[in-house]
Amino acid sequence: MVHEEEVIGKAYDSRLMKRLLKYAKPYWKTFVISILLLMILTAIDLARPYLVKVAIDDYIFTNPLVSFELGAEELNNYPGVEFRGKYYVKEKYLPESYKDYPRYLIESYDEGYFLVPVNFAGESIPLSRADYLTFRQLDIDGLTKLAIIFVLIVFFGFGLNYIQVYLLHKTGQKIIYNLREEIFSHLQKMSLSFLIKTQ
Repeated sequence: MVHEEEVIGKAYDSRLMKRLLKYAKPYWKTFVISILLLMILTAIDLARPYLVKVAIDDYIFTNPLVSFELGAEELNNYPGVEFRGKYYVKEKYLPESYKDYPRYLIESYDEGYFLVPVNFAGESIPLSRADYLTFRQLDIDGLTKLAIIFVLIVFFGFGLNYIQVYLLHKTGQKIIYNLREEIFSHLQKMSLSFLIKTQ
């Protein structure tokens, strides 16, 4: 038991590591590239849940819609939907100065879809299925773009991961080959009597 603990305690030998590092030194560029690839892969891993968050918060869950009268100059600056003489823009696209404008939420009930007032007293506006899809078209377009970006990121990450693993494995095999070649050359220089004694 004591012997096993001593072996475990000596598992890391700094002098041995220094001797081994000289075999890795010629391939330092490959290791730098592998580290850079690892950093990019980490960023990709963090980007995937962020894209899911954006999809849920900005496109799947309905955001309040700010109502404008048609003809307002500010309408040219923001994407929105024209419906029954008014223009509706998502709250997230607007600056804080528009906080007092009428707001609506799209709600789904057994009777169908409705535009429900949020910050003022008023009647809910019924929506047909076509109207509902018109209001959600910007969300559908946004989700489509996010899905494409997500898939591209997954494939890009897969490709980078393959390259990193390939580079490390290939470099490792080269280091092992050089080490074996050096050992073999060293043994060839030993005297015949030494080789006989060590059989």
